[in-house]
Amino acid sequence: MMTRTTVCSLAAAVVLSVLAAACGGGGDSGTKTTVKTVPPANTSKERTPVVLTGTVLDQAIGAALAADEIELAALAGYSRVACMKDSTEKAGAPPACRDNESDGAQVEVMPSSGCDTGWVRPEQLPDAFRFNLSTGKPVLVSVYKPRVRPTEFGGGFGADAVAVFRTNKHAEGPDAGVALHIRGSRVVWIEADCHNLSELNAPARVESIVFDPAVAAVPTATAAP
Repeated sequence: MMTRTTVCSLAAAVVLSVLAAACGGGGDSGTKTTVKTVPPANTSKERTPVVLTGTVLDQAIGAALAADEIELAALAGYSRVACMKDSTEKAGAPPACRDNESDGAQVEVMPSSGCDTGWVRPEQLPDAFRFNLSTGKPVLVSVYKPRVRPTEFGGGFGADAVAVFRTNKHAEGPDAGVALHIRGSRVVWIEADCHNLSELNAPARVESIVFDPAVAAVPTATAAP
């Protein structure tokens, strides 16, 4: 079971490579995770690079502003988590095993959350990014260093920065958005808000501001001529 990031179609599988650093376990499940990264691929959309923070964060931020789900998938820092047969994937439960996977097998997934928590498999990731950046015109709201909260879903999956984007509006009227949790240059967690965009950058979540678009001009990711 997946959460609001679930979509019907599956995109091409993302090629996986080197193992990276270990992350904290996931909430109530106590499951330990490790992050596996893939090398950046050539973006599917030629565009002018976005320079905001002047750090490695800008590659993921630029891809999100351009709604480039292929590059975002190439920048994934997957978690390796032990799957569980018949898992409901709720309240921090581990990912459900597929028919060809034994109970407890280590599987590569991207943590995803909204009103519920869940996991996205690599081949589903481009569609998950496409779904969460559905308007095609995301607006950067903030970039901050997260306050460490060990009891949070996965302990934050080792993210050292969070980029928050406004993407749409909820049916009830409030702005809707998504936060990309980034470790180095890798996206390690997709977090959609549940009821309101403000949930994603609430003061209690923020240790320090990395970039504030309210006091700086935000370049638009544009296609190259």
